[in-house]
Amino acid sequence: MITKELLSEVLTNTYGENFQIYEFEEAFTFEGYHFTYDYSDNNIEKDSINIYELAHKCKEWAFNNYGIDIKTSRRTFGFVAKLGIGTHTNGQQTADTEPEAIFKACQWILDNKEK
Repeated sequence: MITKELLSEVLTNTYGENFQIYEFEEAFTFEGYHFTYDYSDNNIEKDSINIYELAHKCKEWAFNNYGIDIKTSRRTFGFVAKLGIGTHTNGQQTADTEPEAIFKACQWILDNKEK
């Protein structure tokens, strides 16, 4: 659903430059769907983040770092995330859930940031 590289990029804004993810896993518990990850900013620690909070952080990451506004909408087949740069829409990603569509859109940005 989300790559280790993207998760590291997005959470570096929260933890700082020395942040590094070693492992992460998806989990569904009574509290909801979240990612648990092992990270280090000097010592190895464990933390978790709710999937919807992470999706929001991904949208902030895209806008703050690349000026790309990600807008999602519901379709009969799932969700669509559209990438907007200024007044132009430069593509879209589809998925069964809204967070997954956002993660796919952010992964596209990460994969194409040099272009």
